[in-house]
Amino acid sequence: MTQLQVMNVVIDCADVGRLAAFWSAVTGFQPREAEPPFDDPSWKDADWVSLGDPAGHAPRIGFQRVPEGKVVKNRVHLDFATEDEEAEAARIQSLGATFLWRSADPQDPFVTLADPEGNEFCVVRASAPPTPAEIRLVKRDQLRAGAASGEMTRAAAISAETVGSEGIFMGVSRVGPGLRSSAHTHTNCESALYVVSGRGGFLVGPRMDQTLVVEPGDCIYVPPDAPHAVVNDGEEELVIIVARNAQEERVAEHVVG
Repeated sequence: MTQLQVMNVVIDCADVGRLAAFWSAVTGFQPREAEPPFDDPSWKDADWVSLGDPAGHAPRIGFQRVPEGKVVKNRVHLDFATEDEEAEAARIQSLGATFLWRSADPQDPFVTLADPEGNEFCVVRASAPPTPAEIRLVKRDQLRAGAASGEMTRAAAISAETVGSEGIFMGVSRVGPGLRSSAHTHTNCESALYVVSGRGGFLVGPRMDQTLVVEPGDCIYVPPDAPHAVVNDGEEELVIIVARNAQEERVAEHVVG
C-alpha cells in the first residue's frame, strides 16, 4: 500500500505576501530561508509561498494566488488548539482576523474567525491531558472497616473508596483464636484468598460438613454462590488477604438445611 504524508495545507488567496505575513504572525511558521521579507515589493506578484513549522511537527501551510475571490464558506478549514481559546482569539484578531461566531456548547468551546481574505478557521480549547497513572500506597492505618461476617472482621485496602480502583478489590479479613465467621456465600463475585498468618479451617459444602485445613502461605479460590465459613481453631489470629473482581461484595447468609 502507498504511504501518504500530508505535505501542505493550501489556502487560495489574492495577495500571497499579505496573507502569508498574517499567518506567519498567527502561527510562528516561517517561509524557507531563501524567501525575502514579507514587506518586500516582490511579493506583490508572487504566485506561491509556504510556511513551515520551525519544530517540524506540522504540515506546511501554502498560499496560492488565484484570480477568483472567496464566495462561500470554506469546505476545508484549519482548527488550532490552545489552552485559552478566548485569549488566543483576541490575539489573532489584533493581527487582522475577523470574529465570526462563538460556540454555545460548554463541552466543545471554540471561536471561529476569518483571516484577512475571509477564510474561516477555528481556535479550539485543547482537551485536558490525561491524568498520569499514579501508584498509590495505603498504610495499615488507612484501611476502611467493612461489614463483619459473624466474628470475622473485614477491612478494605485497595478499593474505589481508598484509591479509586475500578476493576479490582483487595482487603484483609481477620478471625481471632477460637472464633469463626458465619456460614455465607458471595453471590456476585469470585474471590482469591491468601493466608498470611494463623491456622484454621474452611468449612465448605452445602451442609458445611467438609473442612479445608489452611495455614500460612495457602491460597483459596472461592467461586460465586459457594457456601463456606472460616474457623480459627489455632492459638493466634487468622489473617487472610482477600482479592475479588467486584468492588461491592454481596454476601448472603447460608442456612444449613
